[in-house]
Formats: sequence, C-alpha cells, structure tokens
Amino acid sequence: MKWLVRGAVGFLSLIGGAVLVLLAMGARGDKKLQSAIEIAKPPEVVRTWLTEPEKLKAWVGWLVEVRREGDREIWVVEDRNNGNARMEIVAYDMREEPGRLFAKLKVDGSFHGWNEYRLTDLGGRTRLEMSGEYEYEHWFAKLLEPIITREATKKQDEDLARLKGLVEAKS
Repeated sequence: MKWLVRGAVGFLSLIGGAVLVLLAMGARGDKKLQSAIEIAKPPEVVRTWLTEPEKLKAWVGWLVEVRREGDREIWVVEDRNNGNARMEIVAYDMREEPGRLFAKLKVDGSFHGWNEYRLTDLGGRTRLEMSGEYEYEHWFAKLLEPIITREATKKQDEDLARLKGLVEAKS
C-alpha cells in the first residue's frame, strides 16, 4: 500500500512541477510570435502575396478559404493540431500604411490579438517581418501558451519559407 501512495505522490508532484514550469514560462513579458525573411523581389510584389486571397492560400499552411465581409476578412483554416477542425479567424480593424499591414484577429471563445507585416525595401529585395501577439481565452490554452506560441512561431517560419519560394519562383 505504501508503494501505491508513494507512486501517487510522485505522479502528482511531477504533474504539479510541470504546471508550475508552464505557469512560470507563461509569466514572461514577451509573448510575441516574430519571424523575418528576405525575399528577392521588391515590396510591391511581396505585398500582393499578403493581400490577395488566392495567393494567401498558396503559402499560409492550413488556410482553405479567404472571404471578405464588409470591412472584415474571414480566414477559414483546417487546424492540423485539432483533427483538421475548421476554424474561422476574423480579421478586423485592418490598417494598411506604406510598408506595413496590421489587423486585429479573433476566434470567439478561443483567442484574440493582433498581427502585423512589415516590408522593408532593400533595393529590389524585401525584408518581411511578421509579428503577432495573442491572448487565449480558455484556461487550458492559457496554461499551454508557451508551447502554443513556440509551435505557432515554427509554423509561421515554415509559411514564410513557402512564401519566399513561391514569390521568387512565380513573380
């Protein structure tokens, strides 16, 4: 019996330790997703790949549909981390300035935040910086935020590499 109790205490200590580590990681100040890439095309060419629905679907992984509804844009994704469940990401408060695209994003009951693209002209080449920050609404997602952010950054890097290949090959 005492081995059973020790095993249970050990297991609970392990789980408690993991939760404490996640809470500590989640308390860090900078929770941004940040990626950058250089593309051998000028900003005006790269920009079209960030704003035209068919081009977006070509490089943004999991994206299956983009539709505009008034002053909002809806991105429909099939979440590979959630059994290909469809999710609609609503972009609103979209702003476009020279060298910058910005939007607030939300999925009701899941998360909200912002995303930004910065395009810097390097004389016929473009440095594209992509950043975002999101607040998760479900307690479990909040707990796992450090892992979610790391995996989302990894996907973002993969998407930007795909974008680079497409832009440089087709434009």
